[in-house]
Amino acid sequence: MKIDILAVGIHPDDVELSASGTLLRQANLGYSFGLLDLSLGELGSRGSAELRTLEAQAAADILGAAFREQLDLPDGFFAHSPENMLKIVRVIRQYQPHIVLCNAPDDRHPDHGRAAKLVVDACFYSGLIKIETRDTEGKVQAPWRPKSVFHYIQDKQLTPDFIVDITPYFDKKMQAILAFGSQFYDPNNPDDGPRTPISGKEFLDFMEAKARVFGRPAQVQFAEGFIGTRTPAVGNLFFGVKLGGGGDWGGGGGGGGAPLPSLIEKPKKSAPPPPPPPGDLGCLKIFAFHSGYSKYFRRIPLKNSRSSSQVARISDSKLPSSICLRSKLVPANRSK
Repeated sequence: MKIDILAVGIHPDDVELSASGTLLRQANLGYSFGLLDLSLGELGSRGSAELRTLEAQAAADILGAAFREQLDLPDGFFAHSPENMLKIVRVIRQYQPHIVLCNAPDDRHPDHGRAAKLVVDACFYSGLIKIETRDTEGKVQAPWRPKSVFHYIQDKQLTPDFIVDITPYFDKKMQAILAFGSQFYDPNNPDDGPRTPISGKEFLDFMEAKARVFGRPAQVQFAEGFIGTRTPAVGNLFFGVKLGGGGDWGGGGGGGGAPLPSLIEKPKKSAPPPPPPPGDLGCLKIFAFHSGYSKYFRRIPLKNSRSSSQVARISDSKLPSSICLRSKLVPANRSK
């Protein structure tokens, strides 16, 4: 299976909290995406690895992800090692994403920045021919390097390089977040488990406020922020410009393209030519040849199959014997 976007988080729920609105928007534009959790989040103060895995799959179903995979990097104690990097490389080569989204480069939780560095490096090394990996069937994988890697912004309020308008998808994003019932505020069980910085209602209020803050400079209601690993190039000055009073953005292929760099060019299918009206078979173009030179002579519309008699009438014209007539059939959809 080949996908367009791979969204990676060190913990289950990292992607939902900071990039799920963008994934929903890109999916609405026809792009596919998958999710990768590097750890099971077993050090979380609330819930368990088994419960968080069930919640993670429920959230993936809400988002409509093509898949959700989980690696076994130790939560909190993973190392930037060849072994761990190759685990990520195998997934990148298996699904060949054009874009990878990963943790913030700097955040309150130290795992986030460390995981971001690990993923960025894995994306680079995944493109090297001399690094060999094998798939689950033992076959050697082809090298693959994503076109771009973007960091989603998490708890710390970093300055984004660009934002994505997620206004139409904010409610569904919150549904995916609340699928992690062991981690976040549940009004039916407000005191269920130890209190953490993300377990109270104020954290959900913060999520809404943060999305509003990201959206404010672009004059949209809700947005998610991203940081690039390199300067992106755009091929259209209307990229990221909101058109009219609706939700359409310039540079995204028209009709609602999000202000995410258009790095994946989807082939546009040209519309087939309209069928000719009943009885319209096209035309014959008659050319007169004389002493090696040709000149357009006459155009004959063909309304039925009696083309031979029509050409015969032209041949009966009183022309010098040195002039030879030739005809060319032009289909109806090209006869203008």
